[in-house]
Amino acid sequence: MRERTRTVSEQTTAVEKGRQLAFTVLVATCIVVCLLFLHSLMLPLTGALALTAVMGGVRARLLRRGWGTTKTAVVLVTATALLLVVPLIFVIRGVTHEVAHGVKAVSNGSARDRIDAWTDRHEKFGKVLDKARAQWEDEDTASKISGTMVTLVGKGVRGVGETVVSMVLMLFLLFFTLRDREGLVIKAQEWMPLPEPQAVKLLHRLSDVTYAILAGRFAIAGLQGLCSGLAYWLFDIPAALLWAIVTALLCLVPAFGAFCAWVPLCLYVGFTGHWGRALILATWCGLVIGNMDNFLYPVLVGKRAKLSAPLIFVSVYGGLAVFGFSGFVLGPVILATTLFLLDMRNDELLVE
Repeated sequence: MRERTRTVSEQTTAVEKGRQLAFTVLVATCIVVCLLFLHSLMLPLTGALALTAVMGGVRARLLRRGWGTTKTAVVLVTATALLLVVPLIFVIRGVTHEVAHGVKAVSNGSARDRIDAWTDRHEKFGKVLDKARAQWEDEDTASKISGTMVTLVGKGVRGVGETVVSMVLMLFLLFFTLRDREGLVIKAQEWMPLPEPQAVKLLHRLSDVTYAILAGRFAIAGLQGLCSGLAYWLFDIPAALLWAIVTALLCLVPAFGAFCAWVPLCLYVGFTGHWGRALILATWCGLVIGNMDNFLYPVLVGKRAKLSAPLIFVSVYGGLAVFGFSGFVLGPVILATTLFLLDMRNDELLVE
């Protein structure tokens, strides 16, 4: 009798273990499938969550004034849309205008006259351009170059379309993350395999890192774009405002972003015959714009993120390489999470 009871108990235990294993496999499968779904929404979802963290203070002040969560979310999403759409429209309009101006210059021959005048002043570069022009006049080379240009234009149009779709999806998700912020925070704490105090601390840490990265980097990049745009305007660079916005966007990438923005423009000024202006512009950009990171980063980013400049550099570039533009936020967030868990583990070992 006892053996029969033991056999039944063992069978029940085996069945229960099988059910637990099947349930674990089912949960893992569902998580993998959900991650595949979210992969296509990586950029808009990351942007929505990051902006929710950045606008947490403004949201709290509006709620204290008696605004409801829905009204607050609508107002903040509308303000975000205006801040994102207006610069994007201006950049697209400026690029379109410059392309149309270039096509017109090529068609009426004025571009060729400018190139001939420039090659007359610079004989060494003129020989190189003459060789390139001879290759361009060859039918096979011209057809290949034309095909490449058509492909690049197609990719550019597709990229603009994808950017617009991502922005619309991000604004759509931003409304719900702002409206249901408290519920999402509670769910995140419940899903974390950490004690509640540690989960709350980790979420606050990630919020501080996200705020520092976005708000700090955008503030520094905006100031760099403003100062560079003023210099571009003073040196009569065409479409100075457009290039100021492009410089600000490139300055979001730490270390080399500003360098990639102003060096080509300095070369443009020099090759037009104004090397003195080019030297002054390069000095201004190198000393003032290039060093803004060194002075403003510790104040706007370093203290709140609690990450050193080398760690931010590695995490941003590594995140961009792995996740694309979403890695601008995901890289520092993943690094901050790793450091937090390591510190937590060290504290537990010290207690033991």
